[in-house]
Amino acid sequence: MHPLQHQQALIATMHQKEKIIAPLLEKAFDLRCFTLQNFDTDQFGTFSGEIDRPASQLETLRMKCLHGLAQAIENVHIGLASEGAFGSHPLMPFVPANIEMVMLIDTQNQLEIVGQAISTETNFAHANLASWEEVEKFALQAGFPTHALIIKSSQQIFKGIDEKIILQDIADEVLKKEKSLYIETDMRAMHNPTRRKVIAQATEDLIKKLNSPCPQCGTLGFYQTEVRLGLPCAYCSLPTQKILASIWQCGKCSFVQEHLYPEGIQEAEPMYCSFCNP
Repeated sequence: MHPLQHQQALIATMHQKEKIIAPLLEKAFDLRCFTLQNFDTDQFGTFSGEIDRPASQLETLRMKCLHGLAQAIENVHIGLASEGAFGSHPLMPFVPANIEMVMLIDTQNQLEIVGQAISTETNFAHANLASWEEVEKFALQAGFPTHALIIKSSQQIFKGIDEKIILQDIADEVLKKEKSLYIETDMRAMHNPTRRKVIAQATEDLIKKLNSPCPQCGTLGFYQTEVRLGLPCAYCSLPTQKILASIWQCGKCSFVQEHLYPEGIQEAEPMYCSFCNP
């Protein structure tokens, strides 16, 4: 039996992420997930900018989990949360990306495991606009109305706008008083189906790691932590920048295991060799 089977787990969210995360974990482990009423995750930062995120994406995620567990009922020692970030892709600086992390913390067993997904499929966008025609064009490109929008004036923030008549009323009202308005995509999970897909992918990655026990101590979460380059060139046998091995490590006992040829090939094409193809 899996260690998580039939356990209770808190999902620390106020933006309906339990609708994404819970069904996947319940199917995988029969994990009994629940949420807290009136749990405020906005204190850990808002996408719309009223509250800055207090720390890095990973540390903020950890804070959410632990804060939720501190407010949960007795005997609940498993907490989950997710945290998203939007900006440039880490490997393609000019491409916008959504990075999602889903963390499981088990305070009883001193366990912390993070699932992650990176996707270039995002409607993340913002603009300063001066007419309803520009607002309408922006909305169309952002996937409105299935994806909600946020409008900011100098005095107010209007969130979760998902009806055209409301969007136009707010835009007209703001533009009567001001020369322009600031509009952005509402990236909160309950208002953004595209983001929900990436959260699901990060949850699937978490499940994969939770199904991978350490060969030495049996702790869940034995997975790849780094790679070693140097796959030999098929022509000259010199090392290339292609992956030679993946390094797997246990987060608890630090046991390390090397897996050669993780991409299923033992030699690299000469086009990847800096000697054959300088």
